[in-house]
Amino acid sequence: MKKISFLMLSIALSGSLSAQTIKTVAGGNYTAGYSGDGGSATSAHLCGPRRAVTDAAGNMYIADFCNNRIRKVTPAGIISTVAGTGAAGRTGDGAAATSAAVGSPQGLAVDASGNIYIAQYDGYVRKINSAGIISTIGGTLSSSGSYADGAPATDSYFSGAADIAVDAAGVVYVVSQSDQRVIKITTSGQAYTVAGNRTAGYSGDGGQATNAKLNQPAGIALDNSGNLYIVEEQGCVVRKVNSAGIISTIAGTGSYGFASDGVAATISKLYYPTGVAVDATGAVYIANTQDNKIVKIDHAGMMHFVAGIGSCGYTGDGGNSLMASVEKPHGVSFDIHGNLIIAASANQSIRAVSYVSSAGVAQPAGERVTPTMGPNPFNSMITVSGASRGDKLSLFDLSGKKVFQSAEVTEDNVQSFRVDNQLIPGIYLALLTDKNGTKVLSQQVARE
Repeated sequence: MKKISFLMLSIALSGSLSAQTIKTVAGGNYTAGYSGDGGSATSAHLCGPRRAVTDAAGNMYIADFCNNRIRKVTPAGIISTVAGTGAAGRTGDGAAATSAAVGSPQGLAVDASGNIYIAQYDGYVRKINSAGIISTIGGTLSSSGSYADGAPATDSYFSGAADIAVDAAGVVYVVSQSDQRVIKITTSGQAYTVAGNRTAGYSGDGGQATNAKLNQPAGIALDNSGNLYIVEEQGCVVRKVNSAGIISTIAGTGSYGFASDGVAATISKLYYPTGVAVDATGAVYIANTQDNKIVKIDHAGMMHFVAGIGSCGYTGDGGNSLMASVEKPHGVSFDIHGNLIIAASANQSIRAVSYVSSAGVAQPAGERVTPTMGPNPFNSMITVSGASRGDKLSLFDLSGKKVFQSAEVTEDNVQSFRVDNQLIPGIYLALLTDKNGTKVLSQQVARE
């Protein structure tokens, strides 16, 4: 099926449509560079930001990849540099992080004590303590470096350290991308493989993750139950490793392509994804990098579009996130307020989605379950599963004009809506509202 392509326009929809709003919180001038310390983060220059994470106080840290620096944005929106001189490499251990060389920082994590962990793509894992002192906790380029489990992490190889996560106990997890595995560093400093057998490929579902093949793992995340999520960039899948070490596939088919909305995540393609995050409810969010979109896997295993219209460019601030251009998103995370944070690498910016749909979250007894909508793309019919009496379906075009309005639903559960056949092929925003006019579901849909 052909992907519909045409001029994508930015819109700012009001009322219930503006709830899922996107804005720029750092960078945003679409020009790579290094500037702005001491001023507003939205006036600063970034260079290929890969990840952004937030600490318990609301400070945001950015892996400013091409600048070889870590930037900090305060809750008041002021930016500064907290690590890196701009030089590549690894120097400065035992001293202030601002005097150290931090080469190609790609992954970031922050623990509950405010320690910052950095995955340097040049093969090192660094830690900045709460006093601002930097140290190396993993990685070596020595010819005597080890791949063996139980070896000191500082004597172990972390080839292409692409992302990093830390659990509540202080155990650090690192993607060793070129080595096709994920490694953990214990609190006592030993390295152990937790996923991947160092052979590129796709295998192992249903067995121990350490026996599985991974294909260019790029991003990781942990949930509150200790499950590990791995995005495979070349494999175009998302894998899950449970607390018993068993691996499975939760999204992607293994073939690259454009993601689908409203279908089971395991039958939707992904397009070289690079980042993953898990929200407080356990829903999984993926930076589908080459598709220029953020997608979500809900609790039922269904995929939904969250941000990005699928086009290159930099548009949409102040409007609905589904209608924004978010070019080459790499990292995704959540801040302390539950906002979705996106490192839009090609936009040279950090974007925030102020509201993320809770589709798939179990509802309290007596309340409705959030419905799902499909197919996508559609031809003349849109079907909503989980509709309730009094619901209405509306479609808006890219200018924000309402182009379709259904009658009220008269029966609960599955409802099909016939859309005007004169509606031209293109991208639309579908909005389902209840009898009180409150938004129940909104998502981007395509007319064939």
